[in-house]
Amino acid sequence: MRHKILAGIVVSTMLFGLSGCSTESEKVNYNLQKEADNFNIRRKLTVFNLRTDTVLFQMEGLCSIDTDSDGGLNVTVQTGASEFRQHYIRMAPENCYVVKDITSGTLPEWGFKVTHTD
Repeated sequence: MRHKILAGIVVSTMLFGLSGCSTESEKVNYNLQKEADNFNIRRKLTVFNLRTDTVLFQMEGLCSIDTDSDGGLNVTVQTGASEFRQHYIRMAPENCYVVKDITSGTLPEWGFKVTHTD
C-alpha cells in the first residue's frame, strides 16, 4: 500500500513538472513581451485598410500595446523618464495592424512619432 501511495505521488509530481515546461520560443516571446511592456523595446505600429491598401495610422516609440475585448488597440507610449501618453485605436473588420521591433531605430531616447491619414 505504501509503495502505491509513493508511486502515485511520484507520478503526480512528474506530470505537474512536465506541464510547466515550455519551448525556447515561448520563453523568448514571453521575455520580449515583458521587455516591451516595460518600455525597453522601441516598436513601430502600422494600421492599414485591407480593402484600399491604405496606411491609416503609424506610431513609433517605446510602446506597450494591448488589445481589448472588442479588438481595439490600447497603446501606451513612454515620452520621458516618468511621462506616458495613452492612445486608443478602434479596429474595424477591414483594418489590420502590424507591430515591428525597431530597437535600432533613429528616434531620440524619449522620442515618439505618430503619422495618420485623414
